[in-house]
Amino acid sequence: MSKTVSFRCSDELDEFLEQEAERRMTTKSTVAQMIVADYARDVSNDPATENDAVTPPEAENDASEGVNAEPLDETTAVSFSSKEAADAARTEFSEYLHDLDDKRMTEVHFSEGTPAEVVAELKRRGDSFTPTS
Repeated sequence: MSKTVSFRCSDELDEFLEQEAERRMTTKSTVAQMIVADYARDVSNDPATENDAVTPPEAENDASEGVNAEPLDETTAVSFSSKEAADAARTEFSEYLHDLDDKRMTEVHFSEGTPAEVVAELKRRGDSFTPTS
């Protein structure tokens, strides 16, 4: 389940989000979500703030599977909730895309040997993993 959150921000923050969105080739909304999720995950993993932290669902998944992620041993399709999220992953991890990948889809195909740290990030962002070999 997801919720809609809106907020007002300063011109400086809006400009930062715009620049970051252009750099990541995504939307301001997606950038804001990524930044907040990263912060929440960092706070939830900091023992000093253990009692104060709010754990987002993505961070709970990282604790069980992202940290112990292995490099891909076969071509794998990762499904994303939106075309924007799929395209952001394609852009950021372009060197690991498989020839099967179709940029029109929300499913992104990654090649065998994709490194563990990339797999962990894809598990955090994606909805499902399906081997395609």
